[in-house]
Amino acid sequence: MEAAARVVWPNKGVVELEEYDVGEPGDGEVIVETEYTLISPGTELAWLNALPNTPGRYPQHPGYNNVGRVGEVGPGVEGLTVGDRVVSPSAHSTRVRTNADRIMRVPEGVHGEVAVYFNMCSIALGAVRKAGIELGEAVVVLGQGIIGNLAMQLASLSGGFPTIAVDLLDERLALSQRCGADLCINPSKEDLVGTLRRALGREAVDVVFDATGAPQGINECFHLADYRGRVVLLASTRGITD
Repeated sequence: MEAAARVVWPNKGVVELEEYDVGEPGDGEVIVETEYTLISPGTELAWLNALPNTPGRYPQHPGYNNVGRVGEVGPGVEGLTVGDRVVSPSAHSTRVRTNADRIMRVPEGVHGEVAVYFNMCSIALGAVRKAGIELGEAVVVLGQGIIGNLAMQLASLSGGFPTIAVDLLDERLALSQRCGADLCINPSKEDLVGTLRRALGREAVDVVFDATGAPQGINECFHLADYRGRVVLLASTRGITD
């Protein structure tokens, strides 16, 4: 059996690469030869550094966005054959063994660099669906990392207008603008509420997503939400909100 390499966190703040034996696929399992694996920056950095609301136990083998080709098929697996391109919530590893029922096929013509975002898109889409956005409702997304950017795009596709991206990093906001945000605000450079008032004629919006994970952002969300507005905490909050 060919050895595989995977990312391991042996201790807090320590990242290493280790070899390990994937083993043979058991009943209902397949081996996937990884093509791409995507880092989830917010969650994985939080777990690596043992931030609040994380297990704080080591070693850990991170990763849950994996795309590759089926290399081996175990007994009892139906509908998958060697060579199929698939995604699975598997670790950062050159080869992974996983249950076949955790796998989804990659549609023909979808590049692996796009398919590897499947889990992040699923998380963002779940939040947008929970919000129940109606046509023409104003939407603010605090935090424009991967999840926040995807939520902004999906909110727009769901009828949100305008979609307002908020972040402290100009480079993230520049990407959000290219991805379709109607308004981008850096609150370290301009007053958030004042900008909303000038742009919308009011200070509050219909839907607010928090994709920052910062405890101080929770209160900001409720200040920004209009009467009968909705607030969705899309990120796992790392700490206590006063």
